[in-house]
Amino acid sequence: MNLSSLHAYKPPVNYYWAKICYIINFVKSIINNALAMNNTKKLFRDTENKMLGGVAAGLADYFDIDPTLVRVLFVLAFFIPVSFPIVFAYIVLWAIMPAKRTVTPNLHVEQPMNPGS
Repeated sequence: MNLSSLHAYKPPVNYYWAKICYIINFVKSIINNALAMNNTKKLFRDTENKMLGGVAAGLADYFDIDPTLVRVLFVLAFFIPVSFPIVFAYIVLWAIMPAKRTVTPNLHVEQPMNPGS
C-alpha cells in the first residue's frame, strides 16, 4: 500500500456541489419553517435600515436585537479562518429572504409659489 496515494485523494467536484446544494436547501427549509409558523413575526430583509443587503437588519428585527450587534457578529465571523461559509450564507440569505414591504409617507411637499412676492 502506497501512503502517498492516500494523501493525494481529492473528492470529485460533484461532492462540493452536493455540499453547497445541501447547505442551500437547509437554509431554505429553515426560512420556510420560520415563515410557515403561525406567529406574528416574519423573517424579511429590512431594506430601510440596511447597510449592504438588509440581511443583518432583518435578522435583528426578527430576534428583537440591535442590528449593530448582528452586523458585528457577521464581521467577526468573516475573519474566522473558514470565512467562506459566512459569506456564502449571507449571499444565500440575501437571495432567499423576501424584502419587507413598507409604506413610507412622502414627506416632500412642494411649497406653492407666491407670484405677488
